[in-house]
Amino acid sequence: MTESTNIDYEFHWLPRYLPGISRRARYLLRSCLYAQSIAAGEPCFSVRELATRYQDPDLAGLLASRQDDSPSVVDLESCLRRLGSIIGPFPQNPHGSLEATLVNEWGKPSDVLSMAYMALGLSGGSDYEEVEKILL
Repeated sequence: MTESTNIDYEFHWLPRYLPGISRRARYLLRSCLYAQSIAAGEPCFSVRELATRYQDPDLAGLLASRQDDSPSVVDLESCLRRLGSIIGPFPQNPHGSLEATLVNEWGKPSDVLSMAYMALGLSGGSDYEEVEKILL
């Protein structure tokens, strides 16, 4: 999952990009859990049902696409921990920063650029409108 590369954020940038990075982490975790449910032969696209299946009541609130509260570092770290348990350790960003990713990936046909925009909070309203395709 190359999209996870840009999750490796620098903490000094976190206050500036927390909303976008949190949104992106939730999107990736939600997508991974959807994919796991499909792979298990029991497709599920409800965050409430996923929370029930995983016996994790906090999961529904964490994965909700519309968040009631401002993003928090605690929620981001929870999301990243859960995501890491599914896909393994996050690779280092070969570009060094999200800004450098935008410059170096500009014009290349991949979702990395769209995901960097999403992490920086520069994308539109929907997680899915920026990404060319979702492969579950």
